[in-house]
Amino acid sequence: MTKFGLPLLMASDVNPMPRSVKNLAKSFDCKTYYPEKSLTTSEKIKLLEKFREIKGYHQKDALAAAIKAYKHYHSMLKKIEDELKVIEMEELFEDVASKIISCEVDNIKAAIEKVLNERRIMV
Repeated sequence: MTKFGLPLLMASDVNPMPRSVKNLAKSFDCKTYYPEKSLTTSEKIKLLEKFREIKGYHQKDALAAAIKAYKHYHSMLKKIEDELKVIEMEELFEDVASKIISCEVDNIKAAIEKVLNERRIMV
């Protein structure tokens, strides 16, 4: 977990994720993300069009993987934010997001219930 309460995420631009990246993620207790299929050069170029100052291939691949992971999780994080706003419990965002990203639960409602139950036990 980061200081923000969310799990660390290590992303790859290729599928399957290289063993060395999996091992590194495991050593840092990170969740991993890799695309359904390896990113093509043209996909990477499109993802990186706003980042022309990045020069090295490795840095470009790493940034493309990070952007792809961000895009993968962005809509889910927005849904969590919206649902918590409706029930006026925005302070649960980090814990609820963590439950979903780390696959402890498979939907937002279950994540909210789990977080609330854990907080009741702690009080």
